[in-house]
Amino acid sequence: MNYDTNLDKLTDSKIYHLHGSFDVLYDTYRPDTINGYLAQSKVYPPAVVKGKEHLYCNAIMGFSGPRKLEINNTYSNGIIALENMIARLNNPLDVETRTRFECLKTSSSPISPQLIRLLIHIYFCI
Repeated sequence: MNYDTNLDKLTDSKIYHLHGSFDVLYDTYRPDTINGYLAQSKVYPPAVVKGKEHLYCNAIMGFSGPRKLEINNTYSNGIIALENMIARLNNPLDVETRTRFECLKTSSSPISPQLIRLLIHIYFCI
């Protein structure tokens, strides 16, 4: 396993880090990911201590086996659900989804504003 970039630099090649890398932030700290977008939308978003970025990396160190499978399935299911939701929102005949989407906009649920911002961000690519 290689969590750093030594091989990349040594071979001057792109190395794929199957178990993460110390120089790539974990999704929670990256606003360009779904988890990061939601995390950064919180009143107190998670922060990275400058100079200690490696402590917030995506290198897999604290879990294996069933936990890795659970995380992988969660991400996969989330992506599939968002793709389905966007496809339904794009379908002009799917009145039910559009109605539910409009209800979410006015909902008092604390997750609703975050979900709406996320969907608008993904849907309109802004």
